[in-house]
Amino acid sequence: MIHPLLTESRILFIVSRCQRCAVWLEFVERINSELEFNKRIEVIDCVRYHDYGIVDDPKIPLFMPYIQGEYPVLFFEGGRKDGTNTRIEAEAWLRAKVHEDFIFKQHNPYFFDKQCRFIEKGIFKNKIICK
Repeated sequence: MIHPLLTESRILFIVSRCQRCAVWLEFVERINSELEFNKRIEVIDCVRYHDYGIVDDPKIPLFMPYIQGEYPVLFFEGGRKDGTNTRIEAEAWLRAKVHEDFIFKQHNPYFFDKQCRFIEKGIFKNKIICK
């Protein structure tokens, strides 16, 4: 059975000295400032667990089998996001996921138009089609 925390969570796992983690943390915190309090993405720093095996958050052991030493990793409502090519790609993906949760709706170039849809054509061949 899958733990409900895995399917409902919005958690970013980072290691504080990681440069990619710092980039992700910057745009996640910016997006968090625009979200309702109960819809924000929790940020957990795993540096103490990664270096010394100290569990300072009870969620770390639950998610660790899915992290497998890769940072940053974002678990978002049953999905897992890591390894994007650019910061813009990761931020656009996250903004598209949370755009309904923003406190103030505003035009943003990273929002997908409501007429856009994802088409799955096989592994690594997914497309976004916009009219």
